[in-house]
Amino acid sequence: MSASKPRQQDGQLGWAPVATAEEDELEELVLGGSAAALSPAGPSSRNGEAAAVAMGEVRVLRRRWLMLALFSVTSMANAAHWIMYAIIANIATRYYNVSDMAINWTSIVFMAAYVPLVFPASWIIEKKGLRVAVLLGCSLMCAGSWLKVVSAAPDRFDIAFIGQTIIGVAQMFTLGVPGRLAAVWFGAKEVSFACAVGVFGNQLGIALGFLIPPAMVGNHEDLEQITADLKVLYYVFAAVPTAVLVLLVLFFEKRPPVPPSLAQAALLKQQQHQSNGATNGHQTKSQPSQAEEGVPGKAKSARGDSHYARTIKQLLTNPSYLLLILGYGMNVGTFYAVSTLLNQIILAKFPLAENPSANEDAGRVGLTMVLMGVLGSIAGGLVLDTWHKFKETTIVIYILAVLGMVAFTFSVSSSNMVLVYVTAGFLGFFTTGYVPVGYEFGAELTYPHSESTSVGLLNAAGESIGIVLVLGAGEVLQLYGSEITNYGFIGTLILGLFISLFIKNDLRRLAASKQQQDLHNEQTGKEHTRF
Repeated sequence: MSASKPRQQDGQLGWAPVATAEEDELEELVLGGSAAALSPAGPSSRNGEAAAVAMGEVRVLRRRWLMLALFSVTSMANAAHWIMYAIIANIATRYYNVSDMAINWTSIVFMAAYVPLVFPASWIIEKKGLRVAVLLGCSLMCAGSWLKVVSAAPDRFDIAFIGQTIIGVAQMFTLGVPGRLAAVWFGAKEVSFACAVGVFGNQLGIALGFLIPPAMVGNHEDLEQITADLKVLYYVFAAVPTAVLVLLVLFFEKRPPVPPSLAQAALLKQQQHQSNGATNGHQTKSQPSQAEEGVPGKAKSARGDSHYARTIKQLLTNPSYLLLILGYGMNVGTFYAVSTLLNQIILAKFPLAENPSANEDAGRVGLTMVLMGVLGSIAGGLVLDTWHKFKETTIVIYILAVLGMVAFTFSVSSSNMVLVYVTAGFLGFFTTGYVPVGYEFGAELTYPHSESTSVGLLNAAGESIGIVLVLGAGEVLQLYGSEITNYGFIGTLILGLFISLFIKNDLRRLAASKQQQDLHNEQTGKEHTRF
């Protein structure tokens, strides 16, 4: 079977589609119609993209799954670091001779780094493209991971914390990508599912962060044994992103040569019109758009910063989107706080003296939450792709998340570990599972703005509220115990549910896609009539 020929494009290794019958069998036409395969003729894929847009051609390429897989593994490798200290808090505090709050900060630093850096990171994703952003994020992750390798000594917590901070900065270039990658590479009928799969990588990484550290680092009396365990853990967590970075350099592309959906084609056509108008000296009114990567002309660089500033202003003055930001932040922030404090919550009710496996149980409870959240994410994506009920799905998920937190609170208080596992899974399904639903609802409410910017603001809200909850709940946990702490989490979710009720179901992206579909059908009908 003949394969696509590798060639250099825009300074990076990519694959140009070869118009063969065999290739056509591998690539799916979104509209299921008779559109001819795009010829690679022309000096670059940029010209091919322009020609495809002009022809109204829309295709999804089989290699979109490779791009999604590479990104998901990158996100997984990053997320695995987030909770690795907090889930073995009792061991880490004794080994490094630091307080519980210091260990909590190894989780908080991921959130704290995100908030001030979300705007520059979103700008890089939008203006430099997916390839540059993901490569930058993975490179930073490798640097932080190898720095942590040398921190395996009781007097080197400061080095471990610096490495953790660098990895926290690296997540800037993964958390905001799923919605953007899904829109750029996937068709309209699979974009929500693709976004859910992208989020799945992050969730799988969190799951591994819950599972691996308690399994690899024993609660030894001898600190030398803990040092040996930590070295192995650090080497594993550094080797994986290093291998992933090599794969990204070789295979990851910034965008396909042909738009995958009518909504993307319309945006590209709009961008090309703006660029051509500006290049020819016309005063074309700038409209907010998604990333302009691949659009010819110098005009996009001159207008880029003003576009981005205007985008932020318009998003922050969109009432429904602001309500979504608050609701999303309270849901996801609660998950962050529960995850960070899970070891302390479990050990408060299941002390090691009476339950020697409580440390491992805390990790497995967290693993259960995240794995069920993965299923919730995929289910949410499929529901959205099938019925497009964004607000309704949000409200149902929120109600069940509240019920899950109530059940988890009483199961912990009952000191029944089996019940804790069951209720934690239920809670995870509807808190972690809300992430891709929030991403896609945000993309609908803010279309035609960039998904990376929309997702960035949502994540900033989740991180900010997560910081407040971890700091506040951490103090409450020390003073009043786990039950009162969990009541606070229940109240936060109820408030988030109340706020979400007032979001308007303004599905702009879906409306644009339907409009383009109607226009396409009308033009196709005229052509048939002409013949």
